[in-house]
Amino acid sequence: MTVVLYTTLGCHLCEQAKELVAMVNPGLVLTPVDIAEDDALIEQYGERIPVLVREGKELAWPFGVLDVQQFLFLMWGPGGCRPGFPCLWLNPAPHPFRFRDGMASRLAK
Repeated sequence: MTVVLYTTLGCHLCEQAKELVAMVNPGLVLTPVDIAEDDALIEQYGERIPVLVREGKELAWPFGVLDVQQFLFLMWGPGGCRPGFPCLWLNPAPHPFRFRDGMASRLAK
């Protein structure tokens, strides 16, 4: 299963996103996509990067460790980690988060 990270050169938030993913699942290999190479990607993700995508689901910045945990939990089921790789669960309780496709949402107040 592939997890894409929409990013661009010099994006410090993208580096933070990589660190968060590594904290949750050190064995996960992200597929980086540089939005600067495609005008359509710049339009879609330009102000939202970093964005994690898997199976058509998006997790857009801002997100934290718990958001990434939940995002990966939905990806691989209970345990939230790719089989055969170590995973760090700081809090296995459900955490509200948002997906672009409306599957779940966290409303800003």
